[in-house]
Amino acid sequence: RISEQCRAFTLIETLVGVAVFLIIATAAYQAYASLFTLISLNQYKIIALNLANEKFELARGLPYEDIEETAGVEEIVRSGISFNATTTVAVGDEDKLMEIEIACPSCKSFTPLKLTTQFYE
Repeated sequence: RISEQCRAFTLIETLVGVAVFLIIATAAYQAYASLFTLISLNQYKIIALNLANEKFELARGLPYEDIEETAGVEEIVRSGISFNATTTVAVGDEDKLMEIEIACPSCKSFTPLKLTTQFYE
């Protein structure tokens, strides 16, 4: 009779097994969700860097005299994602400073990127 009783799982053993499985499954799901969020965030940053680079290249193509002191915000949509590009140009005595800040209001956990370059005559 003792060997017959050892063959079956008790209710407590079953509950402990289910609890361990749920803990492992929850941890695996959270790791998957975190990885997916990280991949999305990196994709947003790459797009934002490309937008800033486009703006810098447009300014580099202008003659030095045509780069004027300005400030403005532009909404740009890339890959279905809306970005706000804030461009500021400051004119100094010997150079011109251009700053671009790219923000993504709809992107979760996105920190705005701020890039600066200088133009010399």
